[in-house]
Amino acid sequence: GGNSGGSNSGSNGGNSGGNNSGNNGGNGGNGNSAVDTGALFGRLPNKFAFGGYNWGVIMYIDSNGGFRAEYHSALKGKKGDDYPSGTQYESEFVGRFTNVKEIDAYSYSMTVSDLSIVSDTGHEEIVNGKKYVKTDETCGWGDGVIVTLYKPETPLDVLTFSTSSFGRGYSSNGNLLGQYCIYNPNGTSLHSVST
Repeated sequence: GGNSGGSNSGSNGGNSGGNNSGNNGGNGGNGNSAVDTGALFGRLPNKFAFGGYNWGVIMYIDSNGGFRAEYHSALKGKKGDDYPSGTQYESEFVGRFTNVKEIDAYSYSMTVSDLSIVSDTGHEEIVNGKKYVKTDETCGWGDGVIVTLYKPETPLDVLTFSTSSFGRGYSSNGNLLGQYCIYNPNGTSLHSVST
């Protein structure tokens, strides 16, 4: 199991992965095999998301396995004289996926590495009647967390969790996943988004 990450502020800079895609896994002894990460990340949609208008995470994944994620949570009830439209909490964090291994025909395991908060934690400003607060929230994404990437057309009956984990905007194709999905057992899971 991995570290849940929680509010991991990191200290290793704002680099989202560079050219090291982390094909350092080798064979895990569980029948898992190393993957050509360039080919895998090169064919993935670059945008994944969870949530909706008031709360959510958007993650952009590059062709090297580096990622940048944005979190927001709007609390309309937390108002002040200068911000009658409420308060929105935001963070931005970067990292990369390493140790990518094929689990079976439908899925891959990936380890979150080099996670770092790049937003100006603690900064507050009021814009157009809304207060914006920068936080160090990572929604369960942290160094060492092992996530699972599922391909479209994965049979729903092979999943060990509810597809509600992927949130609003997730789609199925009958009894199959309708898009790529990343399951995070320690926090927010994501589904691919057409851009």
